[in-house]
Amino acid sequence: MNSGLSHKIIKIFGEKWLGPIILTSLVFFLSLFGLKEITVACVALFFMVCGFQLLLGVYDKLDFSIVRIERKKRRTERVLLKWGVHARFSLALAPVFYLLSPVVAWVYLALHIIVFSKVLVRLAARIINRKKIYKNTLIDLEGYQPEIAVYVTGMREVAYQINQWLPVLERQNVKVMIIAREAIIFDDMPDTPIPVFTAKSQRELEILLGECSSMRTVLYPANTMKNVQALRYFKLNHYFINHGESDKAVNQSKFLMAYDKLLLAGPLSKRRLQDAGLPLRDDQIEYVGRPQAELLLEAVSDEGVADVNTILYAPTWEGYVKNVDYSSIGPLGYELCKDILESGQYKLLFKPHPYTGKVSGKKKQELERIKSLFEHHDVPVYDDNASLHKLMNESDLLICDISSVLNEYLITKKPIILCNVDKKEKNEFLEEFPSARAATLLDLGQEVLDVIQGIATKDEQRQERAHVRSESLGDFPEGAMTRFSKVLENSLSEQSKSTGEEC
Repeated sequence: MNSGLSHKIIKIFGEKWLGPIILTSLVFFLSLFGLKEITVACVALFFMVCGFQLLLGVYDKLDFSIVRIERKKRRTERVLLKWGVHARFSLALAPVFYLLSPVVAWVYLALHIIVFSKVLVRLAARIINRKKIYKNTLIDLEGYQPEIAVYVTGMREVAYQINQWLPVLERQNVKVMIIAREAIIFDDMPDTPIPVFTAKSQRELEILLGECSSMRTVLYPANTMKNVQALRYFKLNHYFINHGESDKAVNQSKFLMAYDKLLLAGPLSKRRLQDAGLPLRDDQIEYVGRPQAELLLEAVSDEGVADVNTILYAPTWEGYVKNVDYSSIGPLGYELCKDILESGQYKLLFKPHPYTGKVSGKKKQELERIKSLFEHHDVPVYDDNASLHKLMNESDLLICDISSVLNEYLITKKPIILCNVDKKEKNEFLEEFPSARAATLLDLGQEVLDVIQGIATKDEQRQERAHVRSESLGDFPEGAMTRFSKVLENSLSEQSKSTGEEC
């Protein structure tokens, strides 16, 4: 099937498991007008095609239901991740091929089955060996005796929240494990020596957290509703570590009061929560900076960049509700990309947030429009697998929205342009988003090239960036990494709160 046509069909019917089946049913119904008679073979082909489409569509859920707790060591077959959606939709052509020749239609189906035969064999093997997998998982858990668990849950692309912490966690002198509440999370994680265990339900979580006497502390990189299932283990320490430091209103939630400690980047984070009226406890806050940024980002001299040649545009996503939609993906983002690309003066690096368009169909369309612009100029768009920190190091200037990208970039000491999506008055904007004082604001309709040239001529925000960096990310003479490690080690040295059996 033509790639462009395939993408259009997928957009119309969606990527969920039911979409391809609906399309196949529609094609089958229309193809009946071309048949002289409805045969058993024809109906059998239809049901086999739909069954295979269903199997590929729910593969990850079916696999997770079979093996509910597991130490993950192998990712989902690449052929399924890369071609599974396209294969399910292309199978809708089977009824058309049946009109030409029943043999061709059956061969067409058989070819699809052969392509994914490895996936099917693996699934069958896991069904047969599920008890052995369960037993080996318990053996691995008992042998490892983890002390700290990192709890990860969310939409498919949520792996970016744990991925940014891996370089930090891998350098700890304590035994860390990762609990993935959705098995698909592991597919989007890079190789790591830290063991990853899946837990489908509360029963599996009980094994990992409730029955493991070596367990002391649970870390949470996101503040999601499913965290409640882990927070019920009241004899453990529960620390919120977040996946970025920013002025986003979503970071201000009473749900934060459930955690024993909030590991915040710097004083600005605490003031933000206090201003929101959250009743923080005296011993609840620990400043740890952003150790991964300190580890992975390179800073220029205090004088700033010598010249602006490479620009990174890293916008945020739309969020779940309208009042936290800070994304410039839309007219503002399109115009600034268009102006920079057409000028030919700068190298533009574009890395959209992995969640963009997951909630808003309009944002998804706007993102595709911007991607088409880059395709037209033969400039790559960086996907979820690209390292944001690496792109930050490559750039001389950042264009972003209200998000942790801004605060993280402060480590580099390079200039920042911040998109004022709602065209708020400057003083109002700075009052609502204090980190914005480190950046030059860009409104819709403003010439981005003039703003860039002005910064290259005179970087007026340089001293303000240094001040905001100290407030936002903290100052640690020993380094943020050492500070973070000390907080984790202190959590283990407290009197044991666990009274469970050995893992």
